[in-house]
Amino acid sequence: MALVDLENLNKNNGKCYLAINDNQVIGLIMGTIPSYDKYDYLDYKCPKRGIITELIVTKNARSKSVGKSLINKLENYFKDNNCEYVLVDVFAYNNRGINFYNNNGYHSRMDTKIKKI
Repeated sequence: MALVDLENLNKNNGKCYLAINDNQVIGLIMGTIPSYDKYDYLDYKCPKRGIITELIVTKNARSKSVGKSLINKLENYFKDNNCEYVLVDVFAYNNRGINFYNNNGYHSRMDTKIKKI
């Protein structure tokens, strides 16, 4: 999966940042800036956006501002590349993740439902 993620970063103007403490990786964030094609503009005017594709912080490093530092770093990269918005998908049952993003200024834009059939 890591190779797929890195290829996605490479193809979509992406970045990956690591949080390191005592030579140990304690956090990782990945994000992309996908480009639009001419057909996207037929339906709507698309503001440039960055997408957070991964944010992982080890259990021992949680609640110690590691995630906040990583998200700030990636948001600055997006701003430097003229993005107007940041998107992130969070699983509905991931209350810790939902609260983290809410506390960092994110809000829900839509609610997607899924059903196994």
